[in-house]
Amino acid sequence: DRRWMQLALEQAARGLGRTHPNPMVGAVVVKNERMVSVGYHRAVGRPHAEPEALRRALAKYRSPEVRDHIGRRDTRLPELTPDP
Repeated sequence: DRRWMQLALEQAARGLGRTHPNPMVGAVVVKNERMVSVGYHRAVGRPHAEPEALRRALAKYRSPEVRDHIGRRDTRLPELTPDP
């Protein structure tokens, strides 16, 4: 749909001048014709647009995570884990 692509392009433009050599990319998460979340590639070395948008979409429904725990391994998905 054109409106969602337009919104994705607008989001991509927010990374202007900070993503080289990567492209500027925007993402829109849509469900049932309603926007759930948006994201964009903010800068080189930062998460890309898609995981950023998914992280934001999931943040509303994500249970708190205890970061100082002793366990066998870190089970968090790096692309969905908020930056410290």
